[in-house]
Amino acid sequence: MVRRIAILGSHSGSRLSAPFSDPEWEIWACSPRNMAGALPRVDVWFELHAPAQSETRPEDYMEFLRTLPIVYMRDADAGATMPGYRPYPEEEMKTAFGPFFWTSSIACLMAFAIAQKPEEIGLWGVHMASHEEYRDQRPGCQYFIQRAWDAGIRLDQVPPESMLLKPPVAVW
Repeated sequence: MVRRIAILGSHSGSRLSAPFSDPEWEIWACSPRNMAGALPRVDVWFELHAPAQSETRPEDYMEFLRTLPIVYMRDADAGATMPGYRPYPEEEMKTAFGPFFWTSSIACLMAFAIAQKPEEIGLWGVHMASHEEYRDQRPGCQYFIQRAWDAGIRLDQVPPESMLLKPPVAVW
């Protein structure tokens, strides 16, 4: 069977265009904005913010995470309270891809997806067009897009309004 991984960000402009009804696609998601009813299907969830960032983890979100069958987290002690807990292999990913470009949860999902060696990765709900995203997070996502291409992984499914496949403006 062909393995395809759909990575979902939370941008409302394209996240619901993901291939939810196609069983060949695994649906990977993150972000409190995607919780409880926002998406028709999720197979794997990622909550990769540091535990100290409590503003990214309101209690209703944490309750939602407890209902999911697979939740990758960076918290070493989350297994005690999170039934679907799986440790995100942060050190393994940094060994494989280097210490730079870990600029967002989406970049971390991209690295983990590449490590799974799927035939295809798609991105929905990931636009990287706001000033902060464009400046701070987009370079990491673009680095992992390039790494996917270098590994022979197709990455054709990207929202047309996304800035991810547009090169940065040259400064010289």
